[in-house]
Amino acid sequence: MSIDSSAPSDASPEGGEPWEWLLEAAPLAPQARAEWAHARAGWFTPGTVFSAVSLPAGAVHAAIGNWRTLNQFAEHLTSVVDGPMFYRPRTRGSDDDTYTGLVPYSVGRRWVVPLTTLEPADRPLLIPAPDRYTPERTGPWWVVSVEESKRFCSTRALTRLVNAGRGRWLDE
Repeated sequence: MSIDSSAPSDASPEGGEPWEWLLEAAPLAPQARAEWAHARAGWFTPGTVFSAVSLPAGAVHAAIGNWRTLNQFAEHLTSVVDGPMFYRPRTRGSDDDTYTGLVPYSVGRRWVVPLTTLEPADRPLLIPAPDRYTPERTGPWWVVSVEESKRFCSTRALTRLVNAGRGRWLDE
């Protein structure tokens, strides 16, 4: 199935590093920078400058299809969501690995898409360092670059992505 990714997204801000806007969502920006430098991931609060929507990895994989390399998969996913998205390995209490896309904070007031989770604004979210692209089982890593994509994922594209993968994933 072909997934249209032409829905508009906000562009990256002018000046500075393209990911610096994320620091506005950190309880303490210096601490977040230090966490990114040392632990390769830091704690941020969604619902302030962005909201975060998580999709089950199985549904994303079913929608995107099989690719020979991780780079090919990431390139295709980038063309679909065109905004920052990271992978989170399964953690205690979760059923599946997830892909988490950053969306405009206002989406948090109205997001209702089956199989997805709007990350709560009152719970910190672990976000990978801007340059963390290596798949790891111990923490999140960027699949769609926060440095090179638009500022936010297209909400239409995220909805189409999960809807495209839902039937194939649930039939497995």
